[in-house]
Amino acid sequence: MPSSLSWLSVCEESLRDAERLLSFGGHRSVVNRSYYCGYYAVHAIAENVGVSVDFGPWIPNNWPHAHAAHVLFQSMAKLQFAMFERKRLNTIWGELLSQRRIADYLPDEVVDDRFARTSLSHAKSLSAVARKVTT
Repeated sequence: MPSSLSWLSVCEESLRDAERLLSFGGHRSVVNRSYYCGYYAVHAIAENVGVSVDFGPWIPNNWPHAHAAHVLFQSMAKLQFAMFERKRLNTIWGELLSQRRIADYLPDEVVDDRFARTSLSHAKSLSAVARKVTT
């Protein structure tokens, strides 16, 4: 089972990739890498506090993406984050998931610099929490 530090490492790698892609104008790719940064951040946080969730026949602790909000909320509760902060982080996660769906699966939708920067900002927020609770 990967450690929280392993998840944090791939989280930060995805964040660096998103930042590099932004400088080349790869807006859809920025959103994708930002999303995965957030997804890996949730893994790092959950692994750090020992939240183990079984949602079915997937790889252990590699839950369906739609369930990451539940895992994040449960992990934040174990870390005794205030309710407003848990809700804020879940909102950020939900926006990242929605942005990724648009960027990856709706090619006719506009994904511009502002859209990409919003995703990157969300990724930075989640990775900062992962870094804080993991290191």
